[in-house]
Amino acid sequence: GASLVSLFEFMSEGGQAARPEDVDSAYIPNCIEDKLDALSAGSIKFAEDLSHKLDTRFEICGAKVGFDPILGLIPLLGDIIAVIIASSLFLRGLVLNLPKCKVFKMGWNIASDCGLGAVPILGDVLDCIFKSNVKNKDILKDFSDENGGFPKAKELEMNGKGAKGCPCGCC
Repeated sequence: GASLVSLFEFMSEGGQAARPEDVDSAYIPNCIEDKLDALSAGSIKFAEDLSHKLDTRFEICGAKVGFDPILGLIPLLGDIIAVIIASSLFLRGLVLNLPKCKVFKMGWNIASDCGLGAVPILGDVLDCIFKSNVKNKDILKDFSDENGGFPKAKELEMNGKGAKGCPCGCC
């Protein structure tokens, strides 16, 4: 289709693969730019919905729990499924070009949740307390609030250095 053609136009010249030095690394094809902007616009709602479902959907004996600790009751497979779903917030942070320190913290939250959840029974109780998805939602939301939203595709740095506004100066 036309969108597939526009995606590869910037990668080749005259049917021949372009050399890396010939490609403008700051160029984002319109079809991808529109998708990035839509992803950016819906990120907070997506993060709130996902963290609610995984960490705070139900109230049991006064404690809010979600599907994450419930999935954890299924040995190994449940934790793998929960990590895969939780990784969607992490990947969104990467796509939205969050600072490296924030992306690292999001990954650490998922890894900690997975590690804690791997301990039978106790891990499921700790899953109810740790709530890594709520923490990752808060990281996305705080970054958006501090920077007036997420950057539009045209504002993203395509050089792999991460977004501007890193509080610790790591990127």
